[in-house]
Amino acid sequence: MKVREIMSSLDASVSPDSPVSEVARLLIERHLSGIPVVKGNKLAGLITQRDVVTKHAHVHLPVFIGLIGYVAPFELPGSRDEVERALAVTAGQLMDTDPVTADVGDDVDDVATLMVDKDVDPIPVMDDGVLVGTISMADIIRLVLVEEGDGSGG
Repeated sequence: MKVREIMSSLDASVSPDSPVSEVARLLIERHLSGIPVVKGNKLAGLITQRDVVTKHAHVHLPVFIGLIGYVAPFELPGSRDEVERALAVTAGQLMDTDPVTADVGDDVDDVATLMVDKDVDPIPVMDDGVLVGTISMADIIRLVLVEEGDGSGG
């Protein structure tokens, strides 16, 4: 089965200047796992629920080590990104600027594998370079219900 057959159409997106509060509101109101950030009809990035939750998680701040009168910064991998996301006030500051994407003609099984391997949900869907929708784990779960029956016996 192809992505185009089960993807969700692009019914919500935000601009890089959108406040994080608007992103959070859309995620909750529309039951979305993520939302594309669009600038000039082009995909600029993606914000997921995880990105928004990261704003309230304990960040790993850089550690400074004093050595013979010299102070050396020691950063854990990803600590700078965590701090930047915790301080983000706009979608542009919070978004992943290089999101994994899928094409409408990709096989759903390949995209499901990508979701699991890369720990991403949702994935923006492109058609000839144009953003046309998203595919989420929920879309694939709905497919499982159809393929394997919903267990209701009806």
